[in-house]
Amino acid sequence: MRVVSYNLRFASENDPQPWSRRRKPMITLLTELGPDVLGTEEGLDHQLADLDAGLPASYRRVSEHRHHDDGSENAQEYSAIFYNSETVDLIDVSHAWLSDTPEVPGSRTWGTHFPRMFSTVRFRRLADGRTFTVITTHVDHEVATAQLKSAQLLRQRAEAVDHAEPLLVMGDFNVGEGSEPYAILTCGGLRDAYLTAAERGPRLGTFNNYRPPDPAGERIDWILVSDHVRVLSARILDTAPGGQYPSDHLPVEAVVDF
Repeated sequence: MRVVSYNLRFASENDPQPWSRRRKPMITLLTELGPDVLGTEEGLDHQLADLDAGLPASYRRVSEHRHHDDGSENAQEYSAIFYNSETVDLIDVSHAWLSDTPEVPGSRTWGTHFPRMFSTVRFRRLADGRTFTVITTHVDHEVATAQLKSAQLLRQRAEAVDHAEPLLVMGDFNVGEGSEPYAILTCGGLRDAYLTAAERGPRLGTFNNYRPPDPAGERIDWILVSDHVRVLSARILDTAPGGQYPSDHLPVEAVVDF
């Protein structure tokens, strides 16, 4: 089973790489990857609608926006999960916020400029009926306290998942593997798919800002897996269809089994 996490980079009028230029390469890349489950960050309404229209017809989407409306162009970013309905079936989905009141839509209590959220999705693999859970998130980019508390909350939610069920936690965590939030999440039964994969591609920083990536850069986008999950391969994809990077982040991919 192939899973991908990808920060799409919200469509901005001020971006030197506008969505109108990135849309086709994005759809080309995702179609070629063909993930069974795709977790995304930063997508706006019209970007997600473009993916709905451009991806193969078997793909479905579940999503929720972060409930923030300050008039800024990225106010209504979504946490969106796409899945291939020919390989997995949606069982249940819930959305919560990275705050002291996670069930309150749009809540933020840790000094962040924007609400941050996570989604918990339970799937059934059609090939054998095996169920599994995916948690996707986008952690704050600058408030260290929020990053720390977000990791603690995500670990609590991960520990609440049935321990007999395979679990994947993925997204843009905005910190690297030497950080305290990373340590919190990986010392409680979750493993870094990239580091534990039987085969893995070159190490690259995952925020490339539309430029060739830095091998010494931080890996701030991760896929974490529970002990039930075997990671057959993992890659950070330095791919620019037609010479155009689809986002200012690189997608991260893991091929897993359980």
